[in-house]
Amino acid sequence: MINQIIIQGIGVLALILFFCSFQAKSRKNILYFHLLSSAVFAIHFGLLSAWTAVAMVSLNGVKSYIFTLKKEFKWARSNVTLYLFLVLFWVFGLAVWEGYHSIFVIIALNFVVISHWSNNTRKLRWLFMFSHPLWIIYDFMVGSYAGIFSEIVIFFSGAIGLWRFERKPRVKDK
Repeated sequence: MINQIIIQGIGVLALILFFCSFQAKSRKNILYFHLLSSAVFAIHFGLLSAWTAVAMVSLNGVKSYIFTLKKEFKWARSNVTLYLFLVLFWVFGLAVWEGYHSIFVIIALNFVVISHWSNNTRKLRWLFMFSHPLWIIYDFMVGSYAGIFSEIVIFFSGAIGLWRFERKPRVKDK
């Protein structure tokens, strides 16, 4: 029981780090917090023996770091980098395949990669939203209650962001 509390607590710590990214001023610092959050989530999922998630969040951390370099290096902003990560998520996911539930997290991370690549905030928010239900299914199947909680909180946070920033202004009646 104590082990389970510690494992889930590590997942909550990863969520806290993820939320710290919302307080960062620059895109680069946001992605650095995502990198740190990914590392802590990798530990959480490793303790649950959820190896597909370990591979996915570890690769996601690498992706976050590489994406921080987009302004500095031409190769980091090349579409080849985007496609490389999409392929790598499939390769890593299939390499550590745990069963049919692995497909949920592989597809979820493809949505995340495309959303984080986009410079269009509307597209970023919408694509990112698609990843959460897929993660919730996977988290439930591997016993990551902290992961379920994280995805629900992040989903509703994203929904609020969509409502606040992406709704079309209403035309006033004359």
